[in-house]
Amino acid sequence: MINNLQRRILYIINTVKPSVETIVYCMDILIRLARDSELVLKRIINCEGLLDSITKYFISKTSQTESYGVPLLQAVKFLRILSSRSKHIANNLITKWKVLDLILVYLSDDAFSTNVNGLRLQTECIHFWSVLVHYGLALDHFSVLQPVLLNMLDYHFKNTDLDLKTTFVRQGHVAGLLILLGHVAEHNYNLVAPFLPILIEKCLPKWTTQFSQLNDLCGKLQIISSLLYCLSYIELYCIDNRITNTILNMINSSGYTKITENIRSGSMLLNNYEIHKSSSNLKSLEAAAWHTMDHLVPLVQTNSCLLFLYPLSQYVQTSKNSKLKLCFLTSTNVQTYLMALQKLDKYYLTFNWFARPESLILMNILKISVSVRTELDTSIFYDLCVKCLCIFNAEQKSNVEYLLENIVFSPKFYPTEALLLKLGHFSQNCCIDISFGNVIPMDWPYTPILILYSNHLENKMESIDEEQQIFTIKNCLRWILIYETYFPMLASTINPTDRFCRLACVFLGSLSNFQDFYTQLLEQYQGVSYGDILFGNIIFIPLAQKHNIQYKKNLWSEYMGVVQIFNITPEQCICDLNLFLEPPEEDASLIMCYRRAIVNNLLKKNSVLYHIAKHHVEMFMSKKKTNKV
Repeated sequence: MINNLQRRILYIINTVKPSVETIVYCMDILIRLARDSELVLKRIINCEGLLDSITKYFISKTSQTESYGVPLLQAVKFLRILSSRSKHIANNLITKWKVLDLILVYLSDDAFSTNVNGLRLQTECIHFWSVLVHYGLALDHFSVLQPVLLNMLDYHFKNTDLDLKTTFVRQGHVAGLLILLGHVAEHNYNLVAPFLPILIEKCLPKWTTQFSQLNDLCGKLQIISSLLYCLSYIELYCIDNRITNTILNMINSSGYTKITENIRSGSMLLNNYEIHKSSSNLKSLEAAAWHTMDHLVPLVQTNSCLLFLYPLSQYVQTSKNSKLKLCFLTSTNVQTYLMALQKLDKYYLTFNWFARPESLILMNILKISVSVRTELDTSIFYDLCVKCLCIFNAEQKSNVEYLLENIVFSPKFYPTEALLLKLGHFSQNCCIDISFGNVIPMDWPYTPILILYSNHLENKMESIDEEQQIFTIKNCLRWILIYETYFPMLASTINPTDRFCRLACVFLGSLSNFQDFYTQLLEQYQGVSYGDILFGNIIFIPLAQKHNIQYKKNLWSEYMGVVQIFNITPEQCICDLNLFLEPPEEDASLIMCYRRAIVNNLLKKNSVLYHIAKHHVEMFMSKKKTNKV
């Protein structure tokens, strides 16, 4: 069905020529398909004549377009969605279909439109242009339309306010304009320099003052959020104390306190709600939820302020002003939010698409804390950083490297107790390879051990000298000790068998089958351990009574060589000995193995194995006598 859907729509456009309402439905279908898989996307792009017809009838100002009444907003949106999939597609739309030249006509006409439909169309055109500028494309058109955009910004300064009287359409228009200016500033600051007097001297004081007097959200944050987003890129090239001081006053205002008081309820990570499952190809994009305000996930609820905190945190992170950074990090509601995250054992909804903005906020907060670490209690940020590593996505890889180097493995961020362990500094490539996967796995502290063994299997160890291997393993084990000690709930989320296997890889490596894995350990111990105490404890743990009896049978029947050299005393055992004594053994064949080893003097009499074998034989014989009586 999907294979022919785009061709059917092409037939409807070119031959049937239905009403505008039907065309809108067709565009909605194409928008949905454009967000689908790469395969479906290619079919749309390669459908001969489809994009030609859409630009001809619904974008270009021709007689054909006029027959439908107005240019079609949904058609522009469809092209924007296509562009957002890749720079290559965006470039083709510009060069092959001349789409940018067509849509910019609607921005230059009459300089500015107060008509609602005209505003919506202009807003969509601006968003489309922003996507292109994000890729570094279409910047040359900006100078041509600069007077038009200046008039738009000036109009909004004079006529647009942060109140309920301002429609969402008007808010969306000015927000789109500000985001466009931010993208342009990121690539070519000189192009936005003429906008600075209006932005800094007029718009910023007006809208921050209005923000400071707000009592509730009600969708009023779109303009101020977009302004902060724009200023965060301007701050990269123009450090202006007027901007910093204005935002500092805004953070200290009662309006800011009121707006951010529901920060916890808007958090995806702090709230566990049952989510409505969406279609199979959009598994992570789930916005609807049961038993919540507005029946939406926390981030997009009407009282959520996180979409405002993201651009604010972005600006603060970009700023060089320490006073602003400290003010933001220590504000009451932000502190309450961070402490709630610190106390929570497990974060929720981490794989939901709407958790991404929150992960970006936390990334900014952690980066801000690095620059003012000497003026803060860093313990809360250290805890957060370790806990949050698993929520960051592939697009944040470079920033994850920054956190690993400057927080997780930086002595300046260690808790005082951890410093007593004299943890050696990890080199970046010894910690974890973050070049693959969407997020860092929960068992990431064990990764160096697994990588070393994997390299061993693939005969890649020649490039790593023995001293480097020892350094890596030693520091990895030190870090695991800290991880288990200071973050026990995080450590407990990893399956105990997996944790054991990864630690045991210090002696051998990783296998998917634990029975085979244990057999390999026994062979390694028997061959090269020379009765090593730590290695002995590793092979001893699976012998506890609660574990599979096969591990015991394997040792006592097929690996008596291990039994003979095993020399761990009860005092050297890292586990509670009662775990190996209770309940009494009832398997007769295993009891016979125990008895044979004792009778033939195959056990060291001071070892825990002798103690265990003697105990179970005596208990078995005692029970047998009792039963006879």
